[in-house]
Amino acid sequence: MTLYLKYKIKSFLTDKSSLTWGLAFMEFWVVMWVYVFTPEKPELSWNYRLEDYLKVNSAIAYGYLGTLSMSSVAVGLASHVIVTSAAVTYATKFTKLSPKKYLLEDFVASVVGISAYALAIILSMVALTFARFKVIVVPDNPAAVLAEVILGGAILYWLGKLVALASLALGRARFQLLSMVPLFTGFVVYSSLWIDPGVYVYFIPLGPLPSLIISSSTGLKPATGGWLRDWRSWVNPSSVIDPALGFASLLVWVVLLVLASLALLKKARSAPIEEVALTQ
Repeated sequence: MTLYLKYKIKSFLTDKSSLTWGLAFMEFWVVMWVYVFTPEKPELSWNYRLEDYLKVNSAIAYGYLGTLSMSSVAVGLASHVIVTSAAVTYATKFTKLSPKKYLLEDFVASVVGISAYALAIILSMVALTFARFKVIVVPDNPAAVLAEVILGGAILYWLGKLVALASLALGRARFQLLSMVPLFTGFVVYSSLWIDPGVYVYFIPLGPLPSLIISSSTGLKPATGGWLRDWRSWVNPSSVIDPALGFASLLVWVVLLVLASLALLKKARSAPIEEVALTQ
């Protein structure tokens, strides 16, 4: 591994834009979730304890706010690819950083950086829920939650890479709207808090991710959506994601985005210096 891996991870964790929109802004919504949207004394059914309610309530925040946080951070990927396109071409020709090493280290560093923001949301929810209710809520299966977060990070990495390469292939490095595709995707998934997409959830990038995180955190069946419409449906949702199909959907999206990115990589050219200057 080269120094590129170290500095790439550092750039994700110190970038002002990522810290502002991926962490500070999302932490505001974490505070709102715990202190405003969560009732102090929820009206529970006879067989549902406060601890159970808070566990699921927190898991919903892990899944949806975590996904939105990662999507916000992934917006910077497209701009980064465009700005560094010329430098990477130079570096892979005249340094020890080969094209294969660059792709591998860029992928690993980006997924680590993106995933760190979702993990920060999880830790914040645990801390604030304890601060308000004196109840510790932690995922039932932390390893599965971590794997799902990493898988979501991989999808967002390749999605950001794809839109950047599309800009370069089209010769439109300044077409900033494309760089917002990861965030738009995050908001589409976030809407399933209220809207149940049914079987279409498998065809949405990141679609099954929040519900799989909720299921791994609580042991509940992963609903296809509509988590906030009625908390009484948490135990027996009307429409459920098949975990195997959910994971398969996420993996298929990774493969499709990788193949599309590699196809565009052959057509993409590094951005001219004047184009790079105008993206700043």
